[in-house]
Amino acid sequence: MLDFCSALDQFLKSARKSHFEIEQVVQQCEIETVPEGGNRYTRISEKLKSLKADAHHYVSANNLLEKIQAFQLKHREFLKKLKLEYEKLGNKERSARAWRKAVNMIFITTVAAECVTAAATLAVRRLSTCCNGYWCNYCTNNSGTRLGSLFDRTIRKTSGK
Repeated sequence: MLDFCSALDQFLKSARKSHFEIEQVVQQCEIETVPEGGNRYTRISEKLKSLKADAHHYVSANNLLEKIQAFQLKHREFLKKLKLEYEKLGNKERSARAWRKAVNMIFITTVAAECVTAAATLAVRRLSTCCNGYWCNYCTNNSGTRLGSLFDRTIRKTSGK
């Protein structure tokens, strides 16, 4: 970048110098008296051709052009690297989202399993104890529920067993 700026500065100085020299040639030709039979514009043209022969500004222009092309090449390479990094970050983001969804699903299933386990534990505990809080085979006969036990008792009484 520093090389580019120095080449640009050198080119601008050269262009300023060339412009100043051209203005001087035009002013000198306007001030000078034109001899008879001579054309003022041909003299201006000859002096400008002699300035063009120096061609010191072409070197700085070519130097600037080389620096610009090198700068563009570096910029394109940097842009390619940035695109690769952007794609990598996009892949990482997609992976992180997928992991977050998976972890959320595992958490939800775990909480649901805990709720089901807690409900089943409470149901078994309630059904396996009588009103006084002790274990009772009478209430949890074959079916394991109070209503089933009551139903079994009524059937036994009516059937005579």
